[in-house]
Amino acid sequence: MALVHGTWIFQAQQSYFFLWSEVWRSESAVSPPAYPFGGDRQSLEAQLQAHGVTMPENAQWLETTFSLPSTKGTKTKPSIPLLSNQTQIPNQLVWADWQIAGLALNARQATNIIQTLPLTDEALAGDLRFWWQVCRWSLDLVVRCKFLPHVTPSQREKPWRRGYLC
Repeated sequence: MALVHGTWIFQAQQSYFFLWSEVWRSESAVSPPAYPFGGDRQSLEAQLQAHGVTMPENAQWLETTFSLPSTKGTKTKPSIPLLSNQTQIPNQLVWADWQIAGLALNARQATNIIQTLPLTDEALAGDLRFWWQVCRWSLDLVVRCKFLPHVTPSQREKPWRRGYLC
């Protein structure tokens, strides 16, 4: 079964939410440094459409590097990253860099997609479920007037005296 992952990538030039899929494959197909279990754009879009997610037209497909826990490679056997739902963990693990292809989404696109996803689906990895909870919690703060974006007090006046807080 394929899993959908997601995380924020913060860079000086551009920050984005990176969405990718993980598909099980046999070890014979592994050739680092490309992530051996990465799904292609069509499989990721098919998974998201199965959940009723409409893909933004200008979503950019790109590759980025992640350090993932991996098995220790030898001369005859390459290093292999652990799958996110792997139950048997090897004794010796190393951090290895892998090129992973996925969708780069801006904050608005990511929020729209995350809000649409069901939390109870087995096809969503733990990292994407985490961002789902953060998104819902943030919306809850805004609804309850516990968070006001882009409010900065002037140097002479305190923000609570101008009625910014509920």
